[in-house]
Amino acid sequence: MHPPKERRRNLGEIGTNRHTTFQELGDRQGCSATTIRTIAAEDGLHRHPMRKVPKVTEAGRWKWLGWVEEYLEQDWRDVIWSDEVPLTAGRDPRRSWVTRRAGEQYNPGFTKPQRSKYMEIMAGGCIAYSYKSPLTRFNLKAPTPEL
Repeated sequence: MHPPKERRRNLGEIGTNRHTTFQELGDRQGCSATTIRTIAAEDGLHRHPMRKVPKVTEAGRWKWLGWVEEYLEQDWRDVIWSDEVPLTAGRDPRRSWVTRRAGEQYNPGFTKPQRSKYMEIMAGGCIAYSYKSPLTRFNLKAPTPEL
């Protein structure tokens, strides 16, 4: 068990430095990374990779929330949703980690915008109330004119 004063001090440091490793926090506080990890876990804080999310502006976020409120009672059984996605090879070697509680994975402070350099193929599909289409590859090559 950790003294209450030390525990509060460490929790304050963890809360204001969510992107800092437990080792760095321990070095700053004069204790081990294990101590910091234990104190954080007792308060429900754990290290997780940052979620990659589409880049959304603050105005876009408010617009989305307005849409959600407007259609909250909508009957979705007659609606079809479709989307397309670029499928790329490889992944970002610089995985970013953050300390957060369960359920905070989409908090804007704990996510990073998706960035894609190499687009290999485009694919898409749709879902409905009781249906899911197969993922379909799109042919993006421009047609060549016939001479």
